[in-house]
Amino acid sequence: MKTHRPDEPLDTLLQELGPAEPPADFAGSVMSRVARTRVQTSGRRVIPFRGGIGMSITKKAMWALAAAAAIILGVFVARGFPTVDRGTEGAIGAAKKYQAPQLSASDVVTGDASAQAFLQSETFDRLMKDPAAVAALSSADLRALLRDNVIADGLRDASLREAIRSGLIDRVFSDSAARAALADALRVDMHAGIEAAIRALDVRADLHADIRADLKSAIKSDDLRNALSSDALRENLAKSGVRVALARPEMIAALNSSAFVSALSQNGFSSALATNRFVSALSNR
Repeated sequence: MKTHRPDEPLDTLLQELGPAEPPADFAGSVMSRVARTRVQTSGRRVIPFRGGIGMSITKKAMWALAAAAAIILGVFVARGFPTVDRGTEGAIGAAKKYQAPQLSASDVVTGDASAQAFLQSETFDRLMKDPAAVAALSSADLRALLRDNVIADGLRDASLREAIRSGLIDRVFSDSAARAALADALRVDMHAGIEAAIRALDVRADLHADIRADLKSAIKSDDLRNALSSDALRENLAKSGVRVALARPEMIAALNSSAFVSALSQNGFSSALATNRFVSALSNR
């Protein structure tokens, strides 16, 4: 024989409730009626106290209240609990609306590893203590020039630095005929050797005597000839802006600085010039 649980009618009622939307004032109406209910007990009447009901209550009344509460709870579970928007609860709700901004890829700057290594090196410390180097690097134009790896790599060569200090580079590369003659001489040297390259310069009628002497001097120096064999470097030196920057007094002084030359020779120097830390270190000198 099948037994019936006392709360089976309540289960059935909840299952039949379905996803119906309760009236807007349903919860308040139910609780208000419960608060006004006068419950009869055996021989005495219990008057609900304000905000709730009395402690003495019949079993039937308890079932009725439980059913009403279950219905309300079922509706809230199915449809969601009402939004709290007043008092301290409202303040909490408002606080939950704030979301911390998420970091994007552009917010994270990892930087060049070699630049970071340079900024943490003793070479960087010595550079920042050298007046000539600081004077040159305090110029944004010169920093921009040295950020070009072709220029920075070229300046590592002592013979090129000397040619800049003596004015040879400016004299040769400011003359279009001399630039062309140099390029031709370097090609001849590659195929026929240095003597053939010098003879090629001697037969050039478009060269002034002093320029021809400068070109021969450049070709005869193994180190300078090798440095100028770079097409990219020659293209840069052909730019008047580059030559003017290299000839500036503060740049010439820096080229004589051992701290500056040491920095040029270290990987990461050029990329470090673009970092905020480098600029900040200069401004503190």
